[in-house]
Amino acid sequence: LLHPTLTSSQNPAYLPLLESETSPPPKSTIAMCYSPSSLLLATTHGDHTCKVSSSVTSSLLCTLSGHPRTPWCVKWRDDEVLATGCLGWQVRVWDVKSAGCLYMTKLQSSIIS
Repeated sequence: LLHPTLTSSQNPAYLPLLESETSPPPKSTIAMCYSPSSLLLATTHGDHTCKVSSSVTSSLLCTLSGHPRTPWCVKWRDDEVLATGCLGWQVRVWDVKSAGCLYMTKLQSSIIS
């Protein structure tokens, strides 16, 4: 993956993002979003997790777990906090440094964007 704001020397094409660091590797990636600085990449997966990795080194930084169903959307506030929404009617706000859920609410319908 090449991010448009990074040069190829900073982020070589076709990095095996998450593949070598996730066991077993996710079967599906649903959504992805770069952090405001473009240094972090959040991806949501069919295993009900959100994975945060370095967009420069491709290393997995943390896995955010807790959704009862697949998260279909992800959005950064800044490089430390992001939000995810899942098919289980939940929105969660996460602290990336601690990999902890800061807030969770249940809505009246599924989150699909």
